[in-house]
Order: sequence, then structure tokens, then C-alpha cells
Amino acid sequence: MPDMLAQPSAKLGPTLDPENSAKTLALPSGDLGDYLRQITPEGAPAMQFALWGFDGRYPLPLTAPHTPCPEWLRWELQNRIDAGGPLEHKDIERLIELLAPGRARPDWLPAYTSSAWPVEDRQTPTGRRCTLARYIAAAVAYDLGAHDLGEVSVKVLGLRDHDQRRNSGPPKAVEYRRYGRRLLAGLGAWPWAHAPRGKLLKRWRTDVTFLVPLQVWHERALEEYRPVQEERERQGAIVDAALAGAPDLTPEQIAEQEEGESTLFAIEAEQAKLLAAREQARRPMR
Repeated sequence: MPDMLAQPSAKLGPTLDPENSAKTLALPSGDLGDYLRQITPEGAPAMQFALWGFDGRYPLPLTAPHTPCPEWLRWELQNRIDAGGPLEHKDIERLIELLAPGRARPDWLPAYTSSAWPVEDRQTPTGRRCTLARYIAAAVAYDLGAHDLGEVSVKVLGLRDHDQRRNSGPPKAVEYRRYGRRLLAGLGAWPWAHAPRGKLLKRWRTDVTFLVPLQVWHERALEEYRPVQEERERQGAIVDAALAGAPDLTPEQIAEQEEGESTLFAIEAEQAKLLAAREQARRPMR
């Protein structure tokens, strides 16, 4: 089983050539929501965020997370994220609900769930409530959604500073984006984790610094879940073939389907056992 937590680096050597990777993994221009959903396998290590104002959905690949531990996201928010002071319990719980709505993986990182997209419906222009979610929204909307800061200010943040535009953009929107980038970088989310303090340069989408970690993450996620996907496809083919020929499954087909379900359960159990054993051996230090 591949080590999902190995960090992309120059040590990858001949197994991955950065120049070729940049050519094979070309990020599209404009909004990256559809693209990220297409390349993110079910159950991959990723957070996710539903952006209000533009009705966008964005997987947030975890390409450089800190060492996982039980309730990883809660621990990170409580102990590692600098928000200018301790976060309130309701802020932490709301962020967990927004960023990690599905069950955790066996290695405790959030598992991407394509059917779960909680939306923040309580954002307000002032006050601490949901402020961190609005920071994240500003970074996601600008960097992944490719919306300009004027749109972010009005449609996402509900601010009125678009008429105070400076060279860098509406001042409050710029501030929210900066904090959001730092927060996402601190959690190890792509692409921000691969830029100093999460600050992305203008041409980051063509930079191998960001393309290589995403490709490594994508290939490992596919490899990890390929046995489960293949078994599910095989079971689906059995059912489809049976339904196409007759309304009911034959005893032989039922037995084969039950055997497939047992095999799938064994694969998933073995994956969970191996990941749990590896994490126990790592003994993450606090």
C-alpha cells in the first residue's frame, strides 16, 4: 500500500520527473472546481468547501498535512492554527462540519465525500462567528474560483469595500484572502501549503512547485483505492448483466455477488488494518 503521507520532494528521483509532470498535469484556466472534483477519488485525503455566492464546490487536497492523529482537524484547529487567540468551540465545530463532512480515513485525515457539501448559511459581515470560514471562502474564491477581489468582496464576504479599491484590491477582501491562505497552508491544503505563508504568485498554476505535489497526491490516491473501485465495478457488472437478461438474479449470481461483497469487505478491512498499524508505529509526537 502506498504511503499517502510521504511528502513530494526532489527525493522522488527517477520515479517522477518534474518537467514531464508539469506537461502531463496542466491546470485549466478559470474555475478549478470541476477539475478538482474530477481528479479527486472518493475517500482521498482531502478537505472540501462549498462556496456560497457562486455556488461552487471545491475539494481541497491535503498534499502536505502534518502528522495525522485522532480527530486530526480538530487538533490542528485547537493547537496549531494561529487565529489571534483561542478559537471558540462553536467556530471549531462549524469549520469541521464545513471542511470535513464525511467520515475520517483510517489514518485520521479527512476523507473526500462527493455527496456531502455543507454550505455556510450564517456568514455575517461583522463579528467572530464564522469569520474563519469567510477567510477560507475568500482564498478559495480568488485562487481556485478565479474571481476578482471585487466579486469576492460583494458576493462572498458581503462587504462594501469594493469602492475603496487600492492597487492591491478592496482592503478588507485582501485581508480576508491573506488570512485564508495562511490558514489553509497551515492545514497542508493544496496549493497554499507549497507557498510561503500560503501566498500564491500570479503564475502559480504553471509552476511545478504546485503541479508535482498534486500529481503525486492524485496518483497515490488512485492506487490506494483502485482495488475497492475494481471490486465495486465488478459487482455492478454482475447486477447489470443479470437485470438485462431477467428480472431476478439466479442463485449462482447471488452467490457470486455475495462473494464479491465479502471480498470488498476484506480489502477495506485490510487497508484499514495496515494504515492503523503504520500510524501506531509512527507514534506522532505532540
